[in-house]
Amino acid sequence: MNLLGIIVALIFLYFSLMTAMYFGQRSFLYHPDTNLEAPARYGVPQMQILTDITQKGLSHWYGASSKPEYPVIVLFHGNAGHLGYRAFKARVYLEAGYGVLLVGYRGYGSNEGSPSEQGLYEDGRTALATLTSAGIDPEKIVLYGESLGSGIAVQMALEGYGKSLIVEAPYSSMADVAFHHYPIFPVSLLLKDQYNSFQKIGKIALPKLFIHGMKDRVIPIKFGKRLYSNAVMPKELHQIETAGHNDLYEHGAALIVLEFLAENFPELQ
Repeated sequence: MNLLGIIVALIFLYFSLMTAMYFGQRSFLYHPDTNLEAPARYGVPQMQILTDITQKGLSHWYGASSKPEYPVIVLFHGNAGHLGYRAFKARVYLEAGYGVLLVGYRGYGSNEGSPSEQGLYEDGRTALATLTSAGIDPEKIVLYGESLGSGIAVQMALEGYGKSLIVEAPYSSMADVAFHHYPIFPVSLLLKDQYNSFQKIGKIALPKLFIHGMKDRVIPIKFGKRLYSNAVMPKELHQIETAGHNDLYEHGAALIVLEFLAENFPELQ
């Protein structure tokens, strides 16, 4: 094959890959597990399945606070698995007296549908509406976003929900992360689900906690720091030197969260 033929073949391959990525991008971004059992199977028997108030009837897991003055942590999980994968996090806060709502997404666990940025925002809104309709004071809601879920938590905070905001392994935007992993493609033009938290975070006045592992290779810490740099006070950044993306709780993240909550809810003292 001559040089021209090689160039033509490479161009064809490039555009073929780009086309495949465009049409299959949501399968790259979302990795739901639909094999979800009851909360007790994952070590949180005190949590109940809570069906939201919409016609879609998404299922979430809810454990009430054992202390009336303690807030409810609303946790938006990452892109893979299901609610059971986050039971160990919920257990930490339930045992400390907090309420916890693990938000179920469309297409994950037993929930029907297919995930998308706007769809997950809507799931977040309906989960929060279900919580407040059950009598939970909006002033006692803590928004907590893990990885992909940080973008949902930021959007909810932008819309006026929550008393404080916690983001674990967050990103500035999905385009930034995608370009880091696929630098040869114009991902900002191709992405359907942008999750542009960088543009939103500066408009959020809530107390904010950022936690990131310095060994994170999925969402490198530079993206968490970029997001933090655009946030207004009050804000805290905790960089865990020994942690990666999925092992933050093995390196003290829960203690950081509990200290932050104690600082921002004086009635807990």
